[in-house]
Amino acid sequence: MRDDKRFILDGFVFSTRKDYERACKEKETIEYLVANSNMSDMKAVLKIYNKAVEKKSFQTVIGLEFIENMRKRLLSSGIVKENQLAYVPVVPRVKEKMSGKSITDKDVLEKNVEKYKNAYEAEKAGKKPEDIILVAASKMNDAERVQEAIRAGIEVCGENRVQELLEKYEQNAYEGADLQFIGTLQTNKVKFLVGKVSLIQSVGSVHLGEAIAKEAAKHGIRQDILLEVNIGREQAKSGIDPDKLFSHEDLLQ
Repeated sequence: MRDDKRFILDGFVFSTRKDYERACKEKETIEYLVANSNMSDMKAVLKIYNKAVEKKSFQTVIGLEFIENMRKRLLSSGIVKENQLAYVPVVPRVKEKMSGKSITDKDVLEKNVEKYKNAYEAEKAGKKPEDIILVAASKMNDAERVQEAIRAGIEVCGENRVQELLEKYEQNAYEGADLQFIGTLQTNKVKFLVGKVSLIQSVGSVHLGEAIAKEAAKHGIRQDILLEVNIGREQAKSGIDPDKLFSHEDLLQ
């Protein structure tokens, strides 16, 4: 994405196409690792971390931020010791030598927030500016960076991984903003979310909806959700059959 002759990816600004393209490749690698690894297993994370560092898999700010976040998680777990970790230069030191500019830059954040809340964007969507609710996907950003985004004007944070949400929740990462869950949710993790998030956006089955309703009843609260409806009736996709939707009125109240 170009902006004032610069390349921007996930809030980082790259001055050359070469750096930008490398960052894009590193982002794809990160997403693959996260999707195909058990990131709650510290032994698995340690293996990924050391292999990535030793092979120098990550060289841009995008990748090094990922490495640094893994390092922090490993050390804070109490299971892994410093001498078990392969060495990598700390991210802030490396940033000074690279073209990547951190998303924690207040000007960049405020500019991005304003862009998606301005009158032009609202008009394109057929809305008034005050009707626009910008939900910032805050995955893979630590508590400090989430707070930077909130101070820049973000009012709603969206997380799609339960474990990451819980870790940052304990660090008061979302203080000053609304918190919503935007990822795929397993029924065995419902108990960790109800009461912590204002909205669960991804309820694609009656079974999951019932589990959420049951957990909310335990807390004496009402949990708002968004139901996914499979209007195309495609078997490969999740979502409630539209013909059966109103037979589950308890989920619609």
